[in-house]
Amino acid sequence: MAFTSVEAVAAHYPGFDRSVANQVPSNADIQDAIERQGERLATLVLVRGYATDDLATSNPQAYALLSLACEVGVAADMGEVLWSMVGSES
Repeated sequence: MAFTSVEAVAAHYPGFDRSVANQVPSNADIQDAIERQGERLATLVLVRGYATDDLATSNPQAYALLSLACEVGVAADMGEVLWSMVGSES
């Protein structure tokens, strides 16, 4: 379950150019991370007895919270990838 979008995650890094050839991480990689994070969040919700079906309309506040958690989690992972490419200046 995707609670967010590649655009929302990439927006955390304004200098990240998504239009270059051989972009790292690729849009597909970011989307895969979104799907994995979304599944983890959906599992947490389901094991606590809540349904995710139609959550956006039945409980928009809960959906917004899950969307934010997914977006920020994937953005943090993306930051690790970008940092590993740039390295430490110290």
